[in-house]
Amino acid sequence: MPANLKKEREILSEIIYYISYRFNAVNYLFDGRCDKIQGYGISSNDADSAKLQFKKIAEFDGNQDKNPFIHAMLSYTPETAPTTDVAMALTDKFFEPYTKNHAALTGSHNKETEGSLCHTHTCISTTNINGGKMMCPDNKTTYEMAQRVADVTGQPTKLVVENAKKEEWECPKTFYPNEDA
Repeated sequence: MPANLKKEREILSEIIYYISYRFNAVNYLFDGRCDKIQGYGISSNDADSAKLQFKKIAEFDGNQDKNPFIHAMLSYTPETAPTTDVAMALTDKFFEPYTKNHAALTGSHNKETEGSLCHTHTCISTTNINGGKMMCPDNKTTYEMAQRVADVTGQPTKLVVENAKKEEWECPKTFYPNEDA
């Protein structure tokens, strides 16, 4: 590991839901614990509007019976994101290439989680708003996202995926920032 990198790692957790449970993540962002909420083509004013928008985006392109979004939780080390403002700015930068074609909703918590002082939750639509193509929460997508977290933060990143049965899988690979990032 290069000398300028920390031993602690940023953590990207991706959560894949059953269809019946999927909108609980949106409710979670609006339950009063988030310091900040930011919408990217999705209302950041209330849960019902946000859920309806995610649903309508999926229905418009015939994706209503598919997972409407990927729920990503980013836990930053205290050195990387000492405040929710910094965590939100990093999350915004991380999701920038995705929010060009996918609606999203992000909220930040000022709560210690797995060694971080604050973390963010993002629900990003799996339906591309420019043509309807699905972004699947498969290894290609999750590995790409974990690499992007490493590139944006400049620090090693761990990927944890929770499936619909609430089973966690930790990727054995640590993602390191690309030198040209």
